[in-house]
Amino acid sequence: MTVDTSVESKVKSPEPTPFLKVTAWRASIMKPEHVAEFMPLILETVLASLPPSERVDPVMKANITGAIVDGRLQVWGILGKMADTGQWRPVGYGTTGLIPDELTQKKTCLIYTLFSYAEMDDSVYVDFWKVITDYARDQGCAKVALYSNNARILSMAESVGMSTEFRFVFKNLE
Repeated sequence: MTVDTSVESKVKSPEPTPFLKVTAWRASIMKPEHVAEFMPLILETVLASLPPSERVDPVMKANITGAIVDGRLQVWGILGKMADTGQWRPVGYGTTGLIPDELTQKKTCLIYTLFSYAEMDDSVYVDFWKVITDYARDQGCAKVALYSNNARILSMAESVGMSTEFRFVFKNLE
């Protein structure tokens, strides 16, 4: 018998700030202790990024949490150097997974989320995708992919050479 031990969490993001004036930024895979600190927020945004066809339940939450904890889902911290203070501070994060294709024997780096605490210039996201592309190559991936119906994300994806012409067609069987 499985007991549901999940707890509903209403994580509060830091208060949104006006357009961030970032003079430089850097991204890297977060250390486990930092991931643990932000786990409720990370889990909430990963769940929010899933296609609307996915039904969220306690098992799915546990699967995602497990993937984050054991490294199957990479969590990227994005730091920005503030123009007004010159200090580095967290400005967002992203999550990726390395997905094997059983037929082609190639891997895809799937971007699950790109999240920021405030509105950020598109160039930061475009540059982040370049970092992800380099990481994917280093990991032996044949491509980088993402799911989105957001016009802004699709436009940025096209600007870095991603194809948006294919559609994911589905029907839930449950």
